[in-house]
Amino acid sequence: MVDGLNHTPLPLNEDLAFIAAVPASPLKTAEARAALREHVGRPAVVRSLARFGFLLKGLETADPVLLARARGDELHEAPRAALSPITGELIAAALKGGALHASWSGAGPTVLAIAHRSDVADVEATLAKAIEGRGEVRPLTVATDGWR
Repeated sequence: MVDGLNHTPLPLNEDLAFIAAVPASPLKTAEARAALREHVGRPAVVRSLARFGFLLKGLETADPVLLARARGDELHEAPRAALSPITGELIAAALKGGALHASWSGAGPTVLAIAHRSDVADVEATLAKAIEGRGEVRPLTVATDGWR
């Protein structure tokens, strides 16, 4: 994590692998940002902070229950769902294929899937079938050295 001047490494379980499903149809960042609500209620913020905690601990432990509890960003994903229906399809496909977690990557429409290394081939195959002719699937590597 970086706050501008300081940083600290976050633990990442070595059994986790990351896959991106990149739709060919772009989504402009300005359009994605415009879909966000100007004000968010406290209950949604509290749920989002809890999801973030589950995500951090899930990335450290590769615990499927924690990573499942981290799903469902209602601040960014839900308001943008109608802008890129394929993104929701790809999230569902990744989870069906065995991903522990899947979410919008940034403003979208790319999907980031997290899986146990032993399940990567299944997740990639399921995503490839879901996106066929509409984009591509890319395995990702993680830079573990951090900022220097």
